[in-house]
Amino acid sequence: MIDKLKVLAIDDRQDNLIVLQAIVSDAFPESKTFTATNGPSGIDIALTEDPDVILLDIVMPEMDGFEVCRRLKKDENTEHIPVVFITAMKTDSSTHIKALDVGGEGFLSKPFDESELIAQIRAMAKIKSANQMRKNERERLEALVFERTRELHEELEERQRLEKLYRLLAENTKDCIWLLKMDYEIAYMNPSCKELFGFSPEELQDKCLHELCDTEDRSKILAFFDSVRLEEASGRYLSLETELSRKDGGRVSVEMTARLVRDEKGRAIGFQGVTRDITERVASARKLEEAFYSLVRVVSDLVDKGDPYTAGHQRNVSRLAVAIAQELSLNNGLRESIAVSALLHDIGKLLVPAEILAKPGKLSEIEFELTKRHADAGYEILRNARLPWPVAEIIRQHHERLDCSGYPQALCGENIRLEARILAVADVVEAMSSHRPYRPALGVDKALEEIQANRGRLYDTEVVDACTRVFRERDFQF
Repeated sequence: MIDKLKVLAIDDRQDNLIVLQAIVSDAFPESKTFTATNGPSGIDIALTEDPDVILLDIVMPEMDGFEVCRRLKKDENTEHIPVVFITAMKTDSSTHIKALDVGGEGFLSKPFDESELIAQIRAMAKIKSANQMRKNERERLEALVFERTRELHEELEERQRLEKLYRLLAENTKDCIWLLKMDYEIAYMNPSCKELFGFSPEELQDKCLHELCDTEDRSKILAFFDSVRLEEASGRYLSLETELSRKDGGRVSVEMTARLVRDEKGRAIGFQGVTRDITERVASARKLEEAFYSLVRVVSDLVDKGDPYTAGHQRNVSRLAVAIAQELSLNNGLRESIAVSALLHDIGKLLVPAEILAKPGKLSEIEFELTKRHADAGYEILRNARLPWPVAEIIRQHHERLDCSGYPQALCGENIRLEARILAVADVVEAMSSHRPYRPALGVDKALEEIQANRGRLYDTEVVDACTRVFRERDFQF
């Protein structure tokens, strides 16, 4: 109940505290007001009592209100408590901006209107409630992801344990053991090649190993044996995962392990190695990858549910960002990094009040500043996630612009990651093409006009050109 809220007032003047306590008690008879005459005491009370709103003076000895707010927002136990600055000092826009920068949610100048103070307290209590709900949901989701990740890890460890046990018991009898001449002709293959490739050892005698490959895989295998030659001084084995052809026309996923062989005089005479069927392992890895992406999509959908007006936005941005990456001929690692980052790029909006995200009119300065925090919030949520890509940093940078006008770090040019530059363009194009509560959809043509007009100033030139080609030449559609 909002009437039973807890209010903490921090002011070095006792008379101000008495006035605030009287106003709160009169407006909310069942409320409880705590007071502190200095910053450290106020922080201790906030940690102990978890108030619904903090009314904070700016000018205080020992520790001013800005520092108090900064410390409250850095502590995970108090960061969710809304802070309203109340001050008699002469203020200007820089004071208001500083209050927002340190994490304040509201600002009142003395003398203030009692009704405005009461309205601020009511609004902050709602924000506190919403923050707590989102915090609880985030913790529940993190626990769900952690538990599922643990289960997947245990499954993988169990598979690896069973695979080692199998190899020990079978003594590699099902692996295809072979010896090649220096020109890659097969000098020897054990009988397991029959099961693996469908060819008997006699049928493969004097054939070249790469004859079991398609043209694309053939070049990969030849490059692999070139690497084996270069590593011959170390005497270690090198491995390659690829696909080879079977006699019946089918394909088999294999892991090839090889090393260079020398005769008694130290001359290289060929290659020895083992080819193992890893079809099941590849399938398992794909299942784990699918499980990971399904979890990412679950989180992405959760973000969308918090803002029904942008449902599907992250998935659309991900599709377009990947298409741009393909147009730029980026490698698979970068494409995957971009895909995952785009699917999660608005996860920080879980910490933005839903009423602000769905507001049909223009946002106030405070509301806009709260919304802008989602980039940093997304970074904080994901920065400790053990991902193979810098997803957290990409998400933090997706609102940066080449001319340093973006946020939250005001990065410039090449200091912005390429993945973030791609995500920025895809984000703008999708957002302008889609309906928003404050305006109708503008369409793809207007979106492309926007990025072309700011090509080289706000948006990366190559990325803009690639995005334009994706729509104009590749017929991309959301």
